Amino acid sequence: MACHIRDMAATVHAPVGAVLEGGYDLQALADSVPATIAALAGAGEAVSIAPDPIVTARLASHLAQRWALC
Repeated sequence: MACHIRDMAATVHAPVGAVLEGGYDLQALADSVPATIAALAGAGEAVSIAPDPIVTARLASHLAQRWALC
């Protein structure tokens, strides 16, 4: 997800901030903080895990009626 946010922000020339929650599982927090920072800094590739690209496009079209999507 951080890769998607990074790429979208670059497209619209917007800064990115991150707030991570995970204090209940310290190992998850320890794993997610460096992974998120690395992704926002440029590591990794944004890959969609959407199961059906047709449904994803339909949903984006529906959401675009209310929000500007990049």
